[in-house]
Amino acid sequence: MKIRAFALCLLICLATCLQSRGFANETVEEDLFAPPSLTIGSPAPALAIEHWMLHDDDGRQPVTEFEPDTVYVLDFWGTYCAPCLLVMPHLAELQSKYGDRVVIIGVSHESPQKVGALLPKPLARDDARTYADLARVYRLAADPDSSTEKDYLQPLRVASLPFSVIVGKDGRIAWAGTNSDEMADALAAIVNDTWDRDAFAKIHARNMLGSQVRYLYTGLMRRGEVSKADRRRVIEIYQEILATPPSERPANWRYVEIETNGYLFDLLSCSVEDRAELEEVVARALESASDNPRASVVYATTLVDLAQRRGRDEAISPALVEESLRAAEKVLHSGADTETPNRLKFQLDYQLAHQYGHAGHLEDKVRLLEGMVARYEAEENAVKRNFTLDYLREDLREAREALRESGAESP
Repeated sequence: MKIRAFALCLLICLATCLQSRGFANETVEEDLFAPPSLTIGSPAPALAIEHWMLHDDDGRQPVTEFEPDTVYVLDFWGTYCAPCLLVMPHLAELQSKYGDRVVIIGVSHESPQKVGALLPKPLARDDARTYADLARVYRLAADPDSSTEKDYLQPLRVASLPFSVIVGKDGRIAWAGTNSDEMADALAAIVNDTWDRDAFAKIHARNMLGSQVRYLYTGLMRRGEVSKADRRRVIEIYQEILATPPSERPANWRYVEIETNGYLFDLLSCSVEDRAELEEVVARALESASDNPRASVVYATTLVDLAQRRGRDEAISPALVEESLRAAEKVLHSGADTETPNRLKFQLDYQLAHQYGHAGHLEDKVRLLEGMVARYEAEENAVKRNFTLDYLREDLREAREALRESGAESP
């Protein structure tokens, strides 16, 4: 179970680095295939936030409308979202920098009790401030009916947190996205009246490609019973996205590609009728990841997990799973990749060994673990060597025992 959890975590972190979520009380009748009804340059919807945290303490009043000549930043976040929490001190710094010219509002869809429980907690071991200290610098709000998210994130086709929206001095959306550094640069230009909103609108459409991928998949899953027609339509959209010309791809294309392929694996493995198409998609994905150890291991992990789900074994053949595992090992051990840090290579190697085990290739699991033990026995850092070897040797012992019990061990 621990390995499965790590695999899922790895997939999420490599593909999005964001916290995906649904929307409370959302109807399942929304048109997933309609274009975004809110975009750059659109009038910003009015705010109807129910709970404002700590506003009585410092005299600040709730924001009910956007005042002319004031810039507003709406930061959508959650107490469970680690990237959201990491960016909060930066938001406080921006609020202090701009003073009354900018109003920053952190909006959580959680209850005021949930948000309130976070406030007394310290930011980090080396930072004595609490989240309450930040809430006294910029506004924090709890919106448990998710009305603000429904007014902004759904029309923008957003399915992940954190996500920020800047409302310009004219009450129109001037910027939207996930990158806090890009948000700070845009905010400076908007405050100083040097922002080119029309130019950014074109960039925004490209940047939102990954969000569109995630929104379609999560929206489809929220429907419960998914029609064959809707599933096929999402598959076709994903195929079109993967065919995006290089000149039109966003900067984070590698992550968009990994996530899109992962969702395609899932949707195509739902029916044995799509088996041939799935094999074609997997072949293209493995080819595109021939220089990317992270992507290749993610693809193998995804297929191993899907193949173990009830009813998927007819669509995902053991040969396809093995092909993905062999391809991932080849990329990881080729020595051609010089960008992946050694620490991540170790994690990927460890992950791959256990995926071999999950797929029933116990000899390969033992082989990879033996190689890892041998490499770490030569590690010069004694603390690192001994700590790592302890659990590697234990894993290797268990793997060898499982291999013997299976009767598959070579004489």
